[in-house]
Amino acid sequence: MLPCPLDLIEYRPMKNLPLVRIPPSIFLQLRKGSPWVFRDSLPDYESIRNLLPEGGWVRISASKNPGGLALFDPDNAIALRIFDSSHEEIPVKPFLHYKISSAISIRSPIDRSITNGMRLIHGENDFLPGLVADIYDRLLVFRPDTAVWIPFLPVVTEYLSREVAFDASCLIYSGQSGWLEGEAVLPTEFLENSLRFMVDPSVGQKTGFFLDMRPNRKIIQQFSGGKNILNCFSYTGAFSVYARSGGAMETTNVDISSGAIEAAKENHRINGYADEKTGYVAQDAFEYLETIPEISVKKVRTLQGPFDMIILDPPAFAHSKEKIESGIASYRKLNQTALARLGSGQYLATASCSSRISAEQFLGAVSEAASETGRKLRLVYSHGAGEDHPVALNSGIMPYLKFYLFMVS
Repeated sequence: MLPCPLDLIEYRPMKNLPLVRIPPSIFLQLRKGSPWVFRDSLPDYESIRNLLPEGGWVRISASKNPGGLALFDPDNAIALRIFDSSHEEIPVKPFLHYKISSAISIRSPIDRSITNGMRLIHGENDFLPGLVADIYDRLLVFRPDTAVWIPFLPVVTEYLSREVAFDASCLIYSGQSGWLEGEAVLPTEFLENSLRFMVDPSVGQKTGFFLDMRPNRKIIQQFSGGKNILNCFSYTGAFSVYARSGGAMETTNVDISSGAIEAAKENHRINGYADEKTGYVAQDAFEYLETIPEISVKKVRTLQGPFDMIILDPPAFAHSKEKIESGIASYRKLNQTALARLGSGQYLATASCSSRISAEQFLGAVSEAASETGRKLRLVYSHGAGEDHPVALNSGIMPYLKFYLFMVS
């Protein structure tokens, strides 16, 4: 990880903001909770871009009077990220401080003595659109969706420091990473439900760890006693660490990335599970599942597969509207392949992180997979992301994470 270039964190003015007039029909949607205005919906987009070629804060209004507050991005299809759509002029800094304090407050019930890795700012859902901030013990990690946030991160960091303690902060953006304040030894260790995990934000996905799965890992822990568990798309092996802590007899981690497999080994080692009961396979999960013998429909009640539970936590299969149908087909195929390897009394844990695919569509894909394999499923548990990933009502943004645990009958 390298130091952030100074031009990336150059402070920009937050006073005397230009006014952007919003068409009344679109402004009405903003008042209802929509967090974005797209470039094509702004009649005076070019004039605003000429005023703010690098982006920045603007006032928004459907009239001649300045009122609401937004962040303008000249290089994104989302031209405006809405912070407030009232008719009042709100000063930026106090408003930011209020929003950050509110974000921390909603997470206050989390017991930080056993969980000190969590999401502190969840973008649009914390009414701080385009900004994500995670903390891993004493390391703060920013991952904004837009470069326009970067010059204002020192202000955000100052306000966060009044709410939570950290020794270093870093920035991840557009495949690059760098230190904002201080430095930390990487990978760094943090706690999740008293289990220990290592994270390196400069490599891997998201900010280095899937914090959103915390409650779902907990349910796997509760259902793992005495079971032989297959963890597909295992990444850093967190589901398997939870399973071992819950008394799993054996676990197998499958991931196509050899780097992820090494990270999984380290997470098992620091928790005391580096033994012959935990296996690792660097292979495509679809291909690995195909190597397991199928159980015919006629023998579902009399035979069981070698794994008592199969966990499917794949990457998003639909990143755009055009990929929705193929994504649903991929989820159906994946779950069909797994279910064909499970018998009566065994479990399927399956997830989707595709925001474009609704819970109904995903459940429909699983239901079709069950029908195609002659399995009957009972839903034992359903959940999304943890409480540090709140969802803003009326934002138009669907909850992206869907997680279900089924028993095969």
